[in-house]
Amino acid sequence: MTAETSAKTRCIAVPCPLCTSDDFDPIHTEETTYFEQPISLRIVRCRKCQMVYTNPRLAEVNMAYEERETLDPQYIEHHMKTKQPVFTQALHRLQSLCPAPARVIDIGCGVGGFLSVARKAGYDVVGIEPSPVDAQHAREELDLIVHDTLFEKAELEANSFDMVTLWDVIEHVENPRGIVRRSAEVLRPGGWVVMRMPGATFHRFKARILGLWAGPSAVVYSPVIHLSFFSSQTIRRLLTEEGFDRIQVRLTPCEWNSSTWIANLLRASWHAGASILARLTGIHLDNLEVYARRVPSNGSKDV
Repeated sequence: MTAETSAKTRCIAVPCPLCTSDDFDPIHTEETTYFEQPISLRIVRCRKCQMVYTNPRLAEVNMAYEERETLDPQYIEHHMKTKQPVFTQALHRLQSLCPAPARVIDIGCGVGGFLSVARKAGYDVVGIEPSPVDAQHAREELDLIVHDTLFEKAELEANSFDMVTLWDVIEHVENPRGIVRRSAEVLRPGGWVVMRMPGATFHRFKARILGLWAGPSAVVYSPVIHLSFFSSQTIRRLLTEEGFDRIQVRLTPCEWNSSTWIANLLRASWHAGASILARLTGIHLDNLEVYARRVPSNGSKDV
């Protein structure tokens, strides 16, 4: 192993991203490869706040994004196809909360899928994307305003956006609290943050089921790129502590990422069943979609 590869695969122990406690229970371990090197990453649950997260995790979590030099056209087509239903469905809800021509910034916008859909609906859109090649594609092919940097480092005016969106992003970042806090800073009072993420309860359920077939090290969490796994309770806590109210947590289905109608039918059936279960029991066995309002400047906070 070269020194460069060793640096890329170096792992570090981290505290709970929600409460900073170091007291946890291991719940899953995954054996995988990264830059052609085998690594073992562990998923744990905080004993203090029940947050689920990867610990240890890679020290350089953005390396794979930053070093990508080209985009596969098939990847772009697949990404647009699978995300389109998610974005279209969410846009219907967004229009009731924050109608166009509101100013929207999409964090981790990738090749610009959501920005393109939102622009067509009349929104004033801007994107942030750490992968230079993804950002370049969004600018050159879709004529979008996209800055290739991290959200924390982007030069953005305070109180300048009506909505911040993070589609399948918060689970990838080293400091989810910092991302939520930064969202509050750039939002106008009364503005909205919208997030989509894999649910912690859903992943725990999948780990148990797949573990029966593939063993205890079944690939479920993908901890190389997924660092935090929120439940409806833990994401509510984070948003409340960072100055948000009117928090809504909904179930959202996995993308229709299969070319077979049978697989898509199974996904639709699962989502329908999970939605009924959530209404009856409060247990969320699917991905989560979260909406929260930055508390207005007059401080009139709602639950």
